[in-house]
This record gives sequence, structure tokens and C-alpha cells, in this order.
Amino acid sequence: MQTIHQLKNDYALKTQKGISMFYGALFLWFILGMISFVLPEKLNAIIYLGSTGLFFPVGILAAKVLNIDFFASDNPLSKLAGLLGALQLFFAPILILVGFEQYEWVPFVVGVLSGAHFLPFMWVYDSRAYLFQTVATVIVSSVTGILFMEHALSIVPFALMMVYAMTIVLLRKELKRFLYLKKVSDTTERHLSTNGDRHQKSVPKKR
Repeated sequence: MQTIHQLKNDYALKTQKGISMFYGALFLWFILGMISFVLPEKLNAIIYLGSTGLFFPVGILAAKVLNIDFFASDNPLSKLAGLLGALQLFFAPILILVGFEQYEWVPFVVGVLSGAHFLPFMWVYDSRAYLFQTVATVIVSSVTGILFMEHALSIVPFALMMVYAMTIVLLRKELKRFLYLKKVSDTTERHLSTNGDRHQKSVPKKR
């Protein structure tokens, strides 16, 4: 039976630490930012709300393009990750209420809730990049969404694009180090196994 450490390593390797979600989110934030310049604010806020349901499927599409096993369903941790991701569904009533009562607050609320839901993945992937993602997203969404509320529908998407891009950079560095350490570990195990076999062959058999 695999240890929790082995399961986490296997899941991180197969899913590439969920990096495809951030590539997909970059695309969606860009689209949201661009349409804010051409659509009425209230309609833009409604589209904002609707787009929250697109991040997951777009992340899956990005994983297919990048040839990443998004679900890694053979790993028990995939169920935990699925439940953590599904938490966003329960934010829907809050988003709908804000959208119809105070649509100016939509960018702030969407940004904060989407950022907060990434925090548990810090443990799943043993990743500081997810801690950065959570803290930076909440701070950036709060600052731009509250202080620049009149233009938040245009500012927040591009501000979050920078956060997501930085998260991708951090995740790529983590993955590079993770793969290097795995290669060293595998080489060491093979070396020890080879030496063990040689030692057994060199020991004379008792008659």
C-alpha cells in the first residue's frame, strides 16, 4: 500500500500540479477583460457570473491540449481534489445575490472566492505556489475591486492575469525541481538495487 506521501507525489506528477487550470483561467480572464470595454457594465457583470462555471471545463480542455492527466482517477486523492474543486458550486447563491443587487461588487467577490478555494490544494500538491495564488488573488481582488470599483470590471481581469501568470511560473519551477528530485531518487534506488544483486551473487553458497 502506498503512503500518503507517495500518493501525493503520484498525483502531482500525473496532473502536473493542476497547472492546466491556470492556463485555462488566463484565457478566460483575458476574454472577460476585453469584453468589459465593449459591453454595458450590468451585462458584463452577468457574463462574469456565468463565466465562473467555465473555469473547470476550460481547465480540462487546456489539460487535453497539454497532454496532462487532469483527473488522475486511479489515484485516491482525485476524489478529494474533486470535492475541493466542487466547493465553488456552493458559492453560487452569494454570486447571484451580489450580481443582481450590487453588480459593481461582482469582480471583487468572484476574485476573492475563486482565490480562497485554491488554498487546500497547497496541501494536496505540497505547493507554495498555491499559497501565493490564494493570498495574491485575494489581495489583488480586494484592492482593485474596492478602491477602483467603478472600473473593476476592466481592471480586475488583467490584474488577476498577472497573478495567474506568476502562479504558472512558480508551478513550473516546482515541477522542474520535483522531476529532478524524482530522477535522483529513482537513480539511487536502481543503484542500490544493482549493488544488492551483485552482493548476493558474490556471496559463496554453502554446500
